[in-house]
Parts: sequence; C-alpha cells; structure tokens
Amino acid sequence: MRLREFKVQLTLRLTGLLIGLLLLAFGIAGDLPRFVCDFDDTRLAEGIETEIATKGRILSRIRIGRHREQHRKVRVVLDLKPAAGFHIEQIFVEENNEYVLIVQPE
Repeated sequence: MRLREFKVQLTLRLTGLLIGLLLLAFGIAGDLPRFVCDFDDTRLAEGIETEIATKGRILSRIRIGRHREQHRKVRVVLDLKPAAGFHIEQIFVEENNEYVLIVQPE
C-alpha cells in the first residue's frame, strides 16, 4: 500500500477586486524549481513577511516582493524542493476574493 503524497495549499487573500486582476503565473524547472505569480497593479499590505521558510517535503520557502519595473506589481515565488515533478493547481474563489495554489508531487 502506498501512502498518499503530501500537498501544499497556499491561499492569498486579496483586499481589492479579483475580477479583472492581471495575473501572470509560470513555473521554472531545473535544479532550483520554483513557481512564480505576478499580480499587476497591486501593492503589498503592511506587515506582510517577505520571506517565509518552511520545513515541508515539497516547499522550501515562499518569497514575496514588490516590483516597480514599468508598473507596480507584487511577485510571489514558491521555492520548491527538487523532485521528479510537480502538479500545480490554481483556483480563484471570487466570493472570498482568494487565489489558491495547490502544489502536489506528480
């Protein structure tokens, strides 16, 4: 019998409107795999930690930063632990104004 693989769920609560939010999300493979989410025309709330270390089997840390290239955006980076591969599911919960990421090993 095989044990069910662990998964990570990250829920981001947005204080503005989720509808119309321009989101760019992409993965980066390799020795240091990561998943990146860019939220355009957004600000980071006061008191939010910019780096969160984890002790999980899938996720090593979460990094959050402000970028002011051409326009204002917030970037959230999930630093994943090297493995065979990951499946990432994105869910938008409009009634709660939430963006949910679920990360599982393939």
